[in-house]
Amino acid sequence: MKNDHSNDDSGKKNNRSNLTIRIITIFLSLSYGIGAPFTMFLEYSDHLLSQRFGYYSLFIYLICIVQFLCAIGILIRPYTRRSAYILSIITLGAIYSHFQIESPVTAIPALIYTVLQIWVGLKHNS
Repeated sequence: MKNDHSNDDSGKKNNRSNLTIRIITIFLSLSYGIGAPFTMFLEYSDHLLSQRFGYYSLFIYLICIVQFLCAIGILIRPYTRRSAYILSIITLGAIYSHFQIESPVTAIPALIYTVLQIWVGLKHNS
């Protein structure tokens, strides 16, 4: 009888874990799906990021396109892990960029995103 309850508890725990992964995946997709085009617009209109970080606008556009594609890919099961890891590489670059301009506090959101993305990549069942 004990085994029935432990199997039932582990099934519930697994379902909660899968739900948590799915919610975070959807959050990441929405965040990048909205944020990447908005960032691209800010760069196009004011050169906001290229002036702040010293990168070429073309590089900013390329990063935004990759983020947008990964926002879609992270929702498609065969591409979830790959998209999460690509986004993690990008956010590690963002953390580096914030430290380069001596603004480590502004790197905290990128650090949180990196942790979430790596966690999704590790926990995702392909």
